[in-house]
Amino acid sequence: IQGVNYNGSTGSGAKDSSTERTALEMAAIEADIKLIDDVAKEVAPGIYEALILNVTKGISFVYLNVPCGHNYFYKKRREFFKKLAAKKKG
Repeated sequence: IQGVNYNGSTGSGAKDSSTERTALEMAAIEADIKLIDDVAKEVAPGIYEALILNVTKGISFVYLNVPCGHNYFYKKRREFFKKLAAKKKG
């Protein structure tokens, strides 16, 4: 019979498991996705879906059929990246 282990190991002697690492990575990815979505909605609520497609999949403005002009779209895109960087930083 094995007792309770208080040394931080997973029972196999390893300090962490691949399952644990994967879970932590998935949680970080989910947090990043939520942050990207929230910032896009905050910066450009009327066109955030198109903005998400542009910044995550690289789909050009020309193919997005956005209800705004080129200059406005790219202005909002710049604002998105500026705000995203500020929120990621702290």
